[in-house]
Amino acid sequence: MKINIIILCTFWLFFLNCEKKLATIDSSFSKRYKINKTSLTINSSNKENETYMIGRFKYFSNNYSIKNQVYIKDSIYYDDKNSILFDFSSKKQAGSFTINDSLNLKISFLNDIISDKNKFRLFKIDKVDNYHTLNLAKVYIANYKYGIVGEFIVTNENDEWLITNVVGYFPNNDLFLSKFKKVKLE
Repeated sequence: MKINIIILCTFWLFFLNCEKKLATIDSSFSKRYKINKTSLTINSSNKENETYMIGRFKYFSNNYSIKNQVYIKDSIYYDDKNSILFDFSSKKQAGSFTINDSLNLKISFLNDIISDKNKFRLFKIDKVDNYHTLNLAKVYIANYKYGIVGEFIVTNENDEWLITNVVGYFPNNDLFLSKFKKVKLE
């Protein structure tokens, strides 16, 4: 009887610890590479075992303050309404980013970037602003373990991807710059 109780307690502690690890973002990457603060970050509170996406999001001329709880399960980040935010799985499902009750933006997979530091996935939110006739999109550079590590603005002109306002970690510069051209929009 005592052995069964010990085994049951061991399994319970094992599953409790596994669940706790799934909900935690490792902030050591951002600290190690002295990443400039991105407009949105995903941080975990070890004390409360909760994860939040916090920061500011600019949509056209409006700045929105964001503090949304995030849940991490099966290679996917979910918001508090159980909608997909970022899908790190092989399915690469589209997600949604709820700004407020009336503004819900689609998040799509853009590209995977492999670097010597890790695998990063680019997630794009279309039509967040305009520059003359160009539609601008916001791209977040994210990693499943580290959260959002970088961001930039992207547009497509004459079948060429142009990027500006790069903030944070920029993985595999050579591969990145073979796909995107850095510009200043003035």
